[in-house]
Amino acid sequence: MPIEIHVRAGGTFEVVATGNLEVADDDFADIEATVDVLAPKLSPGVHQLLEVADAIDRARPDSIPAQTFSDMLRQIERQYRAPCQGDIPLFVSDPEHTTGTVYVCGDIHGQYDALQAELARVGFDRQRDLLYCTGDLVDRGADSFKCLSLAFEPWSRFILGNHERLAWDALKDGPGPGNAWDHWQANGGSWVYLEGALEVKSILGEALRHLPLAREITIGDRRIGFCHAEPPANWQWVRDNPEAYIDRLTWGRTRHTRGDTTPVEGIDAVVVGHTIVDTPTWYGNVHFLDTGAFTPYGHLTLIPLQEVVDALTKPAGGSA
Repeated sequence: MPIEIHVRAGGTFEVVATGNLEVADDDFADIEATVDVLAPKLSPGVHQLLEVADAIDRARPDSIPAQTFSDMLRQIERQYRAPCQGDIPLFVSDPEHTTGTVYVCGDIHGQYDALQAELARVGFDRQRDLLYCTGDLVDRGADSFKCLSLAFEPWSRFILGNHERLAWDALKDGPGPGNAWDHWQANGGSWVYLEGALEVKSILGEALRHLPLAREITIGDRRIGFCHAEPPANWQWVRDNPEAYIDRLTWGRTRHTRGDTTPVEGIDAVVVGHTIVDTPTWYGNVHFLDTGAFTPYGHLTLIPLQEVVDALTKPAGGSA
């Protein structure tokens, strides 16, 4: 598991992120405080977050505050866990596409008709063209199930968003108070009741095999990367160990909130969604493309990827 509690013989402990996983300082602090104050005495050895959460519940079964903190440990564990294991690729490097036009769109969020209208507007050729998307195919839109099925199209090159992660965690846990299901429903997951949880879980499980954490493509002499939320400082880190940056890649907003224009090294540009902007916006060499397709005053942005390439002024290849 990605985060472990290592307990020493004297009772002291250390929170350890495995596999070079990048964990936010606040999450480390929350885990340490919860384990230190609420967890019963743990035997020396390695313990998982879910194991500690269950121990807290057993030790304090009638304590609502304790339940709140044990649920927090479970949420943190889900946050840093890859959505599926097995043969699902976490990073994909696509070959240069030479037979048609490559397009990219922002988060779709169940807006199937809006996507079809944009594809018609640009004359998208399903036999020759490719479409990249910044993730979040589902939630907040009634046609989320239809949008999820787009992941299977041979012309689609989509990536994993935080809402696909929310849905998968919820469908694995099932309905219940205070768990991932409630979190999903609070963030636009009500469409599942239109289709049925078993059917959605089956299709989503298959769709995840087509939704890596990040991908890239070569356009001429440029390399363009894609992730849902935010890349780390060096794109090579994503190529080498994408799972270590799962939280940043699917949930991060630091670049936008800080107005950070520091270029991401090792790549010419990265296209992201997740954070809604009024119009497509550059922060350094990171292009934010989510213009709020599901909101009353937003729209779905779909552009030729060549527009991103044409906006670049630095030497090809990024800085290493």
